[in-house]
Amino acid sequence: RSFLAVHSYGERYSMAKRKMIWIPKTGKIETITIDDDLDSVRAKIGCDLIDMFAVGESSDGSLSYDFICDDEGMLVADSMEDHNINGFSITPYRLGIFKQPLFGNLLMCAIDNETGEYADLNVTEPKRILKELSML
Repeated sequence: RSFLAVHSYGERYSMAKRKMIWIPKTGKIETITIDDDLDSVRAKIGCDLIDMFAVGESSDGSLSYDFICDDEGMLVADSMEDHNINGFSITPYRLGIFKQPLFGNLLMCAIDNETGEYADLNVTEPKRILKELSML
């Protein structure tokens, strides 16, 4: 999966804007619309390197949901006290859902399981998944 598509003529172009879920280190989880190119995602999260991992799928199985996070989040802490931990990830970590807490800001995106392309997400399914992860 790539944030950039390759046109049939070989030139690179940015894909469309997509709805994603914004999960900041602190603050309010909200739905945002963002260009689904790598530069926009990195700028929103505030990092240079990203990592993605699956966290669930839609009830009909047509979409999977991934978190996009700062791959170096643990290493670039603002201070030794906060360790850059995403506050919403502490409970799933303590419950054993996550192997470690997540660091930095997160985005949750939807992926069409048939095409492998990014898709707009509706709010209902991600909320269900976030509740199952004890993040809401």
